[in-house]
Amino acid sequence: PSKYKPEYCDLIVSMLSDGASLTEFRAEIGGVSPQTIHNWKDAHPEFLEALTRAETMGQAFWEKRLRTELMVDNKANAALVKLYFANRFGWSDKQSQEITGKDGGPLINKVEIVAGGQDSAD
Repeated sequence: PSKYKPEYCDLIVSMLSDGASLTEFRAEIGGVSPQTIHNWKDAHPEFLEALTRAETMGQAFWEKRLRTELMVDNKANAALVKLYFANRFGWSDKQSQEITGKDGGPLINKVEIVAGGQDSAD
């Protein structure tokens, strides 16, 4: 039988709005599994709505805290912030690289195959 209680909707919004994680919520209500939370989302539309709102509020909590620490206190640890947001909210780096030649055109790599012991200057 499901351990779901309607009051979990208010509790999850309250906890995540204060910066708690979904894992902390699960522990608070008796240590239910991630699958149980997934099942509750499917079975109880009000819980799905509360969880969606709670996740938004939780991310907003941490973004505001980060903004404050970066802009006012200047004490944020960039590496920890990056790791936290990547793990909790799925943030990731996007890297790109453009390589151009001397004249601004595309860089062309030339590969030559030469006989053993010789180089292209011979």
